[in-house]
Order: sequence, then C-alpha cells, then structure tokens
Amino acid sequence: MTERLYYLDAYSREFEAEIVAVGPDGLSLAFDRSAFFPGGGGQPCDLGVLTIAGETYNVTEAFASEGLTWHKLDRPVPAEFKGRAVQAVLDWERRYSHMRYHSALHLLNGVAYNAFGALVAGAQV
Repeated sequence: MTERLYYLDAYSREFEAEIVAVGPDGLSLAFDRSAFFPGGGGQPCDLGVLTIAGETYNVTEAFASEGLTWHKLDRPVPAEFKGRAVQAVLDWERRYSHMRYHSALHLLNGVAYNAFGALVAGAQV
C-alpha cells in the first residue's frame, strides 16, 4: 500500500520514498509513500520529476491500482531499482492550479444549488 501524503499535507511539494515495485516494462514505479495525486473525481493527476541514483526522470502520469500509486516515467528503469530511494518533486504550478479549480467548482456547484435548486452530478477540472 502506498501512503498517500496528499491526505496529510495537500501543500507538500517534494518527498523522499522507497521504490516498492517496478512495472514489467520498467516505465512505472510504485513507492511506499507518495504526494502525487493519481487523478480522480474529475481532477487530473499530478506530474513532476524523480531523482533516482543521480538520474532524473519525468513523471508523465500518476495512477492508482490495487492500493498502490504508480508513477509513469518518460523512460524505463531497470528492475534492480526496487528497494532504492527516490527523491520526488511535484510540478507545483499544475498541482496548485488544480487545487484552486477544484475548490472553485465546489463553490460554483453550491451557488447553482442555492440560487437555482440545480443539482450538479459532476464536474471536470
């Protein structure tokens, strides 16, 4: 299970973790803990940069599966990276923008309901 750090601190911009799984193609990694939001509820996933053993990798997608948050990379890593430490940095401008849009949509939905009795079934950031 990946500990989801964004539940503890939505303003966390970077973190350290351990790689607990490497996807079969080497293009995705799961960590013991992550601040990357995997997308959902109409909100897009976070992007960012990882540093592993002095090498930098771009996170092009984050997604959740079976209790793990997976981080899709711009190029593969070897399977031997399992167990190594990773330094992660979120694309903060993107993350903070999505947080603000998410809150604004809740406010807009409240206005639609209170002013017009309109029920909103969903919204996409």
